[in-house]
Amino acid sequence: MTEKQPPEKVEDPVANAYDLTSTLYFGHLKESLAAQYLTFPPFPEPVEGFSWLLAFTEPHRHPEEAELMLKKQAEMRKLLFSAVDFEAIEQILDIGCGHGSDLLQLSQRFDHLSCDGYTVSPRQYDLCAKRIVNSGLERRVRVFLRDSAMDPFPQTYDFMFGIEVAHHIENKLGLFSNMAGHLKDPGVIVLADVLSNTGFDLLQPDKGSFSISKESYAHLLGNSGFELTACTELTKEIANFLYDPNFEKNLADLNQRTPETRSLNEMHRDFNNVGTALKRGFICYLLLTIRKARKGLRSGQLTDQNLACLNNPLSYREALALAELGSPNHSTQT
Repeated sequence: MTEKQPPEKVEDPVANAYDLTSTLYFGHLKESLAAQYLTFPPFPEPVEGFSWLLAFTEPHRHPEEAELMLKKQAEMRKLLFSAVDFEAIEQILDIGCGHGSDLLQLSQRFDHLSCDGYTVSPRQYDLCAKRIVNSGLERRVRVFLRDSAMDPFPQTYDFMFGIEVAHHIENKLGLFSNMAGHLKDPGVIVLADVLSNTGFDLLQPDKGSFSISKESYAHLLGNSGFELTACTELTKEIANFLYDPNFEKNLADLNQRTPETRSLNEMHRDFNNVGTALKRGFICYLLLTIRKARKGLRSGQLTDQNLACLNNPLSYREALALAELGSPNHSTQT
């Protein structure tokens, strides 16, 4: 099932960027595995000769790099989703579902799940809707052309997630209030998010980037009645993935081979700059597990506890090791 409810017509740099990426390099790749995710994977170390730009845009020309990227994208998701017992839940929501890859894979793996997804990109909505129909999952998977910070979710959920979504949303209070009002108790939210590491908010409306400070984030969670139960840092690993000393040459070569990709040059340069900002420590990339706060915890206590969790994250290597040992949702931090 799909439901199209166009957001109010405003200039949205995030929706525009996603429309372009969907049209220019997801569309022609169709269902190839390399095109399934549009998110950054963690690399333990930089890979010599690897170009994230070419692996994303030309996986048919760089199959080994694309395969490595997909493997690491899947690895990160396995860790992020380890907080959830999918056999014990029924309703899930992706707050920024993109082309629907996560929703489709989860619904195919667990045939009892009902899955909803929101996207602000009309082009992504169309692609996701087609993939749902082609997969024969219309009865259990729905996509909505709606804004997760503005439009109420259609039901309550056992599990919500967002991968590289929340930092694109300016109205974070609206987003977290919407999630708080539609998360069952008990329920869980997991996010892969980008925060400012400078002590102040880094807001770039023209680029659709709103990375708030750890202090602001802890306060936001506390005021929304949320308790942060696990935090894993991938700053170094995502910076390793985005490291490309030959970026400008690769970009020029890509433009020459495929002139229509020039319309994405600004976005690709922004991604390259994200890698630099991560490497220099201006921003941090975190995996977060969030639950409704335990009874008796006041807003101030929640804020302090959430900030302590943000300031003392597990390393990616530590979190993977705990997950392999079967530690339930590696949440011994709190």
